[in-house]
Amino acid sequence: MGGLGLARLADFIVEDDIRAGRLIPVLTDLEVTDEAIHAVYPATRHVSPKVRSFIEHLLTGLGGPGSTTPTGPSAPAGTGS
Repeated sequence: MGGLGLARLADFIVEDDIRAGRLIPVLTDLEVTDEAIHAVYPATRHVSPKVRSFIEHLLTGLGGPGSTTPTGPSAPAGTGS
């Protein structure tokens, strides 16, 4: 809505804006098979315990075949490099 481009969002998030004409669906025939979930948080050397716990919960509860783990300085201990 701010002229920032395209976004793939869940229907329930944008349904009011689509009905009101503020957003226009595009690529409606596109089948999306990637259902990855990304935890995006600031890259710092010290991730807060709450953020670390939440990411661990995501990895434990939603991980499985084909799942990836975070890497880099902001990765929770024991899940990346």
